[in-house]
Amino acid sequence: MTEMNKVLFSQTALDHIYQLRQELQVPEDYGLRLTVANASKQGIQYAMGFDIIQESDEVYEMHGLKVLVDLRDALHILGMKIEWKNVNGDEGFVFTDPTKVGKD
Repeated sequence: MTEMNKVLFSQTALDHIYQLRQELQVPEDYGLRLTVANASKQGIQYAMGFDIIQESDEVYEMHGLKVLVDLRDALHILGMKIEWKNVNGDEGFVFTDPTKVGKD
């Protein structure tokens, strides 16, 4: 995997992922699944959660996590930057595609 196509996590996002994993008591054999939840003319919505490895998954070991990406979603997921944002009390994970920033 090259630098260009791996998923980049901010440290704050990683901290929240590790905390969630511990709070939810996620089994060690589960990975962090990144997926396309919805694709439309308005854009792509992403989702993530802990899941078991499936046959159709690409598995990437990074930051102490098994990151799971289904082959169907890989084109949209790889290269993403995932951050944790807290703006005026509205907080959550934000997926950014660096190749599309400012290209509206």
